[in-house]
Amino acid sequence: SLIVTNAHAIVGGEEPELSQRDNDFFFMESHSYTKTAQMVADLCARRLPGTYGFSPLWDIQVLVPSRKGELGTMELNRRLQETLNPPSPDKAEFVFNGITYREGDKVMQIRNNYDIPWTRGEESGAGIFNGDIGIIRMIDRGSKTMAIEFDGRTAYYTFDMTEELELAYAVTVHKSQGSEFEAIILPVMGGYDKLYFRNLLYTAVTRAKKILILVGQRGRIQFMVQNDKKMLRYTGLKTMLRESIFG
Repeated sequence: SLIVTNAHAIVGGEEPELSQRDNDFFFMESHSYTKTAQMVADLCARRLPGTYGFSPLWDIQVLVPSRKGELGTMELNRRLQETLNPPSPDKAEFVFNGITYREGDKVMQIRNNYDIPWTRGEESGAGIFNGDIGIIRMIDRGSKTMAIEFDGRTAYYTFDMTEELELAYAVTVHKSQGSEFEAIILPVMGGYDKLYFRNLLYTAVTRAKKILILVGQRGRIQFMVQNDKKMLRYTGLKTMLRESIFG
């Protein structure tokens, strides 16, 4: 697996192998924000489902370093929603804080809520947690409620609970920690230097179980590998321990 060998290379400060075309780790070069966003949408909607049979909603996850910018979660979620789940007379929708939520949308719970009841067949329980990803199955504008399926569990939300949700076609690498997906797409272009560091790239790569695709600039990937400043921690613990032991 090139995912595994490249992950080891990245954490060791070495540039990953980007030229192979017949493995599980791919690099697609792009120098335009618009083109990169288009490539990401096409990979999700057509190329990966067509080649590997992946579900655009359950199997493929777009990860990004930041929420803001042309390739941040906010803009990419708008584009991916438009591509994967466009408006339809058959799909109810509503707007919350300027964002449209529609039946069929992929969403993420962004904070722990131990009180939300759920059912799965005859089984029932409570609790939907930070990072849980689900699909909006029903929206009832009359009662202002919606049903969301989280890995087979169905939970009912009122519209005002939408503050606990985000569209999840694209999520930050930080939010993906602890999760794995069949295919990961990571756009890597421009952005705020301090967000583009080695550990973030390593975390994104290791979320992929079968396919990892980097889209963007080779130089930006090289920058991330070399930028290990996030890994360096400056602390007074050593001095405090020495003083407490030796006085």
